[in-house]
Order: sequence, then structure tokens, then C-alpha cells
Amino acid sequence: MAGAGGRSWRDLLGRTRKRKSPFGSASELQEAALRLLDHHQNLTDLLLEVGDSVKPGVQDGIEHLGVSSESFIVSVLQEQASKLGVPTATLAAKTAVTNVEQICQAPASPSPVPLLSLDQRICRAVLQRMLAWVLDAVGKEKQKDVSTLQAVRFWLNVFNVSVYGSVAHPDSVRQFFRHTLTEVLTYNPVLKVSDAIQMQKEWTFTRTSSLLTTLYRKLLVAFSAKESISQLQQVLETHEVNWQHVLSCVSTLVVCQAEAEQLFKDLLSHLLLKAFGNYDMENMITAFLIARQAALEGPAVFMPYSEWFKASFGNAGSHHGSSKKALVFLFEFLSELVPFETAPYLKVHIMYPPFVPMKHRSLLLEYITLAKTRLSDLKVAIEDMGLYEDLSSTDEAVQPQGQALRDVEKALQIFENTRKIPTSVIEARADKIPSNLYSTYLQACHAMKEKMLQDVPAQIAVISDRLRSVLGDSNDENEAAPLNSPIPVSIPAPRLEPCHRSVVDLLLTSFCQTLIAASSFNPPERQGPCLSLLVKMMCGHRNLLPALLARLCQLIYHQGPSLTDAHILGLAAFVIHLSESRALIPGVEANFGISQPVPGKALSISEYWTCLLVCRTEESFAFCMRFCTAAATYVMCKFSSCSHEDFCALIPPDLIKKLSFREWLLMELEVCPEKDILSASERQDFHYWAIYQRYLPAPSTAGGCDGDLEKACGVIINALLDSSQRLDLGGCSQSKMLLSPEILCRLQKNVCSRGYALSYDITAHFFRGLLNASLDCEEAAEGVNDALTVCQTKCPLVLLSAALLVSLLFFSLLDLISAKIAPKEGVDFQTSLEWSLEILQCLEERGTSWPLLFHSAERDSGKYRVLRDAASDCHIRLLPVAFYSLTPRFPRELLRREPTFLLVALDLYIQLLRLFVDGEVLPQSDQNPTEHDPLEVISGARQFLMGAIPQCLAQSFGNIQPLLTTCEELDPELGATLLHFSRPAVAMELEEDLELF
Repeated sequence: MAGAGGRSWRDLLGRTRKRKSPFGSASELQEAALRLLDHHQNLTDLLLEVGDSVKPGVQDGIEHLGVSSESFIVSVLQEQASKLGVPTATLAAKTAVTNVEQICQAPASPSPVPLLSLDQRICRAVLQRMLAWVLDAVGKEKQKDVSTLQAVRFWLNVFNVSVYGSVAHPDSVRQFFRHTLTEVLTYNPVLKVSDAIQMQKEWTFTRTSSLLTTLYRKLLVAFSAKESISQLQQVLETHEVNWQHVLSCVSTLVVCQAEAEQLFKDLLSHLLLKAFGNYDMENMITAFLIARQAALEGPAVFMPYSEWFKASFGNAGSHHGSSKKALVFLFEFLSELVPFETAPYLKVHIMYPPFVPMKHRSLLLEYITLAKTRLSDLKVAIEDMGLYEDLSSTDEAVQPQGQALRDVEKALQIFENTRKIPTSVIEARADKIPSNLYSTYLQACHAMKEKMLQDVPAQIAVISDRLRSVLGDSNDENEAAPLNSPIPVSIPAPRLEPCHRSVVDLLLTSFCQTLIAASSFNPPERQGPCLSLLVKMMCGHRNLLPALLARLCQLIYHQGPSLTDAHILGLAAFVIHLSESRALIPGVEANFGISQPVPGKALSISEYWTCLLVCRTEESFAFCMRFCTAAATYVMCKFSSCSHEDFCALIPPDLIKKLSFREWLLMELEVCPEKDILSASERQDFHYWAIYQRYLPAPSTAGGCDGDLEKACGVIINALLDSSQRLDLGGCSQSKMLLSPEILCRLQKNVCSRGYALSYDITAHFFRGLLNASLDCEEAAEGVNDALTVCQTKCPLVLLSAALLVSLLFFSLLDLISAKIAPKEGVDFQTSLEWSLEILQCLEERGTSWPLLFHSAERDSGKYRVLRDAASDCHIRLLPVAFYSLTPRFPRELLRREPTFLLVALDLYIQLLRLFVDGEVLPQSDQNPTEHDPLEVISGARQFLMGAIPQCLAQSFGNIQPLLTTCEELDPELGATLLHFSRPAVAMELEEDLELF
């Protein structure tokens, strides 16, 4: 296929690459020059600058057309005369006269200032010659003497950006550096493309002359990585280049500029797009040379060549997949490249061939045949290809055995670092592997598998024989032992002989170590039968089973939270394999001591695990979760193909069994409150959910209560009695008993926000019964006191549920009102106020809700109705006065904790205003007439509300809407404040609703 400009690909490889002038004729070149000069120069300077004729030839990589200076000047004069509208002869004469006048008027000046002054020309010439001297020295660095090399390094300081400082404008410095870089990349372009293909591995960053890399690094400091690569691209497109300098510059950029990798990837994509768009061989070879050069610097800075080749040509969406013509273009390019290729690149093309549709498969096969022939000429066998050959190595090709060793070491290193099988190993499939090698590999695998299957039983037989001698049993005894004889295990204190413990620990350690070692190479499903056979062998020794089960009880039931992850994983897998061998294990007679009756029948091995996995404390709960997760994960991996029934038989039944309500209650009653993994409120929320959402509505066939609250209470009470009996027998501490009434409280829907409380109906019923019973006592007061003392000791929840402090607060406020109504009757206002404030502080410390005590809606219904009935109408009317007497001691958090507080406070303020409007007058003190001034009380109440409203929760404003109209009538300013702060609440509620969808 012809390259750009009609040249053949072979012709392109065999000569230096030349760029054609973008101008098709002399006239086009003159027009372009005129446009350039018209924008930047005047005519006089042009005449001074163009002194010598422009000689035909090659300069700066452009094939110039022969154009004389005379004709060039005439063209310029004609262009200028045309623009000015004067004859050409007139303009020429005027220009000549002007030059003569300037010479006459300024004799001291040698000439008018041209494009470059004389000094600038001397300087430019020196720089050009010095740069050429440096580049010559670079090519012969090993032959130069030390003094010359030192002089070169010293002269390179010319390209230190810091040297120029404020002497030169930064743009001028960058222009100078850009020009120098172009000169370096185009200096002495004698190397052929074929030379570059074969020699580029010698031009890496570390192998390039230090003088040249130093020069590159100094020049590139002035530009960003994007600007540097853009300049490189421009030079490649417009100049003949020195491939050694270009590719060593690529290496320098890739190594020294972190952003260069992506920029070069973008450039390569651009080059391939142009190559396939115009079927341009020059862009194609440029892309391949740059990709290979960048890859030679290693994967730390650029993707391997094999990865780039796969990404560029390995799928149907690649550039060559657009048409048959593009496909032919690619393979013709690769084929023409073959005679100059080195073995590593041919291997890449064979191992990761371009994507080819099936109907054009012959193109690929022809290329592979050609590439294999070239490999044969290079004396490299296709079977010797390595997965991780160093393409940048200059050493001779290593022997196949050595390369294979390198491949294995590299693959293992990658796996150890990433814990992933390298892509290159996965992709080295059978169709890329020589048939004889693959056949040998399969035979070796089968032979190894057979050997392992034979070796494992033999080794286990040896272990079994030695174990038999240690335990002192015999095959006859094991065969004669009845399978239905249960194995006794004492759960609270399992015992086993020291020698037996040593044997069991050795076996368990061996099992765990074998599991971990095997898992580092294969997943459980590919580890073979070794572990199953080992456990089955243990189960065959009947004398070993009691010690084994006892030791597992010690480890799991008593020491579980202290085990490491490796211990837990090993024991979980061991338990699964024991369940797998359940047919060889008799039932287990688990003895829980006096705290729990012995089960009516022997437990299966799976049921035995359930007894050992008990979640009593935070530590035991975390252990059980880790253990069960490990067991479930292992069984799903190891026995992924087993049936559902076998799967259920392998794992502890509680992992997949639905517990009934009673079983769940007994488990919850085992929890130690002081060591619970959940906080009190979290455990409360869990109980509330489990009872109301799970067990209460569930049908009895699913272990629920059919929605029957009475039935649920009966189940709870029976479970409490059973649990209490166990705790009494076991001598457990009283702290465990505190959880029992809490579960019963979950059936009451008015649970306090802090702590727990019985409902009002239950509490009232208890105290009515207590008072009725006290009537039959001779000393009623002592009887009541004794009963309350027992309650405080045995069931403090009853007294807590009475909210006795709220009653005390109410009656102390009645005393406060009495002190206002009848100050001369011996009731002291200040004393009553102090009592009320102290009770209020106690209520706050306990987190007891009390504001509804003052709400007028409680008058006709509610749990505080009985207290209101005990007060006179006068006292009830004056409750707002008592309430606002307490405001100085209201804590700030009360406003945010009680959503109903604002409603109560606003209701009482309206009542207070109405008292004043109705003319209700409080008696005044003789000593201080203003002490009970109604206006002072109202002012204080209003001031409190104005300060409290901004601090209330948004939901507090949701239930005050009925009071807004009345408040606006009686106190417009307060009403406006409430309206202002209630609007954001409405907006917030709408926003929250929107978020739900």
C-alpha cells in the first residue's frame, strides 16, 4: 500500500521521512509570505532583511521552491502599491528616496533596524553553532574528553529559566526554548524509520546521553506537559526529524511529567484516527514508535505495549473494524513491519491478535504465519514465549526455562500484591498455548490430582493409626460401640483429661492450618476431600468424641469472644464438617446444671451447636455473629451444589429456623442488661418491633399470637416464670430479673421516652387494690408502707410507673395558689415556690413528662383528671399564675424535648389574659403591694413566651393552630410572632413529605 504522498511503505521504511511543503507552487508560497509580512513588518525592513538570494534546497525540513530575492521584492512592492492605490514604480522610487534620506540623516547609525540587528545576528549564529556543537557531542559522548563534556554541561546553563529573570520577557524566553527544541528534534535527520524500529530500545531515558536528557529537562521546564507534547506533535507533522532525539524526548516526557501518560494516549488515538482516516502510513508508524517508546519506560509511567495493542486493535469497535479496507490497511502495515521487528513485539501480535471478523480470518492467519517465520529466523520458538518478557531489555534472549521461571515469579508477585490472578495468565488460554505444551500441562494436572487423591487417604490412615495408639482404643472397640449411646457433656464446666486435651488441640490446630494453607491457593469448593476425610477419621474414634465435644464447648461457649479470626474461621469450618459426618456421631446429652433441666432427649450435633451459641452479652453476641457468618459462608462455598435438605442439615438450625414467640422470649431473657450490646433504648425499640410487628400479628402456625393480646400476655408470663425458675435455681444476680417486667411493658403503648413504665390503667388498678386492702388492716398506714417497701425491693417499676412526683408537683402548686389567695392562713408563698421548683428539678432529671398536667383539655379526660377533681375551681382558674411562677427555672432543653410544651404555655397565657379581662384580682401583700400585680405576672409570662418561641421545635407549631386566632385577638404582636415561626414549620413539613417520594 502506498504511503502518504504516493510513496510505498517499503520506500518509507528505507529512507528518512520527508515532509512535503504545504504550498503547491511558487505563487502560493509568495502569497503566504506576503500575508505574513503584511501583518508583522514594514516594507523598508523587508528590503534590508532580504539581501541575499534564497537558495533552493532543504532548510528547516521544508523543500523550498526556487525563488529569487529580486522577484520576491518585486512581488512585495506590487502588493503594497496595490493596497495604497499608487503605481508600483512610484512606490519603489519613494522607498529608495526614504532609505537614502535615513542614511544621510543618521550617519552614525550603520543602518535602519531590520528584523534582526547585527548583534542579534552574531548572537543567533553563535547559538546555532553552539547547539550544533552540543548535539554533536551528545552523539559522541563516549569519545569526548572530560574537559569537553564539562564545557558542554556548563554551556547548557544557557537554558536555565532562572538565568533570564527580568532581563527577557517570559514569552521571548519560551519562544527561544521552543525554537531550540525544534532544532534539537530536527538536527541531522539521517536515521531511517527501519533504524528507529530496531534501535529504539537503546533510546530509553536511562540509556540516553545524560547531556541530551539534561537539555530536554531544562527546555521542558518552560512548558506544561500539554504544551510540550503539542510542540512535539507539530514538529512531527511539519519537519524531517531525528528519530533518536524524538523518541528519547518521548521517554523524558513520560518519565518526568506525571500528566504525560494520558496526553500521549490522547495523541496516539489522534494519530490512529488520522492514519485510518486517510490510510496514512506515516501517522501509523509514528503512533507505533511512540507507543513502544513510552511502554519501554515501564508500567509505572505508561501502559505496557501489549495492553496498548489490545486496547487499540482488540475489539470490533477499533479503527480497523470499520471496513475491509481498514482491515487490509492494518495487516499490510504489520506485514511490512515484520522484517524489521524484534521477537517480543511479534509475540505480542501473535498472543493478542487484532480483532478480525470470521469471514476475513485468512488475513490474520497469513500475518501469523509470516510472524512465526520471522521468529523462526530469529531462532525463537513460539512455545518459548513468555508472559512477562522485558521488552526494554538489551540482553540476549533467555532460555525457555529461564523465561518460564520469570513468568511464574512475576505472576506470583502480582498475585501477592493484588490478590488477583493477572489478566495475562487468564488470557493465556488453550487456544494461545501450543497444543503439545497444553497437552503436557493437562496430563500433569491429572497425574497430580490422582496422586493427591491417593496420598490424602494414606496420610490420614497413618494419623488414625497413631491416634489409636495414643488413645488406647482398637478397631474392635470402635466397631462394637453402639451408635445410640449418648455422649454426656457438662455445658457449665466441661471436663477432659490433659492428655486428651493435648490430642484434641493438636488435631484442631492441624485442621485450621490445613484449611488456611489450602485457602491461600484454592477456594473451598476446589480444596478436595482432605478436610472431610480428616474429620470423618476423628469421628470414627469413639473414645475421642467426648473429649472433642467438651473441648469445643470450652472454646465456643466459654472462650468464644477471645478467639481470633483465624480460630473462628477454622472452628466454623470444623463444625460444618462435623455436621457433614453427623451419621457417625451419637446424640449429645447436654447437662446445663441446676439452672436448666436436662433436655428430654439427646441432642443432635447440629442442635448441640445451638446450645453453645448463646448471645448473652455484647461480646458473646459479636462472637456468635462472626462465627455464624463464617460457618454460613464456608458451607455455601464448600457445598454449593448440595440439596436444600443437606444444606439445612450442615449448619446450626437456629441460623435458618424461625423461632416461636416463646423461644424468642427465652433467648431475650438470657441477655445480661449490664453487658448488653444494645443500649436500653435500642433494646426497647427492638422488643417493641419484635412484639408488635412480628409476633403479635403473626399466626400461631408461624409461632405468633394471632393478633390476640391476651394470648401474648399469657406466653410472656409463662416464659417469665420459666426463666425466673431457672435463675433462682442457678443463683443468678438480681440484675437479670430486671429485664422480665420490661418485656411485659412492651405490650403497653404508652412507654415512657426514658426508662420504662406500666400503663396508667395497670398502675391505677394496683393502687386501688392496695388502698382497698389497707382498709382491712388495723394499721392501714403501716400496711401501705410495708407494701410499698416490698414493691421498691422486688418490683421498683410499679412505683416508677405511678409518676408520684407529678402528683407532688400538682399539690405543691395548689399550695402556691393558696398562698396567693389566702396569704394570712399560714401558707408561705416562697416556701411553696421552692418546694415546687425542687420537685420540678427531680422530674427533669428523671425525664418525666409533666406539661400536660396544666393543659385545659385534661379537665374532662386524661390520666391527670383525678388530680384536677381534687382541686377547687378557684385553684384551677389560677393554675396559669402558678405555671408562670416556675418559668425562671424551666431548662432550655425542655422547649426542644416536649413538643406539647408550647401548646400548654400558650393555652395558659390565654387563660391568664382572660383572668385579667374578666377582672380577676389577686390579693396584694401588705409589705409589697406590687408583689401580685396582675400586669407584672402577664408581662413576665409574655416576655417568657417571646423568648421561648424561637427555640421551640418545628413540630411544636403544628398543634397550636386552634389557639392562633384567639391569641391574635388578645395579643396581636405575640400572634404575629407565632405566625412568623409557624410558617417555616409548614414549609418544612411539605419538604419532608416530598422527600418521601
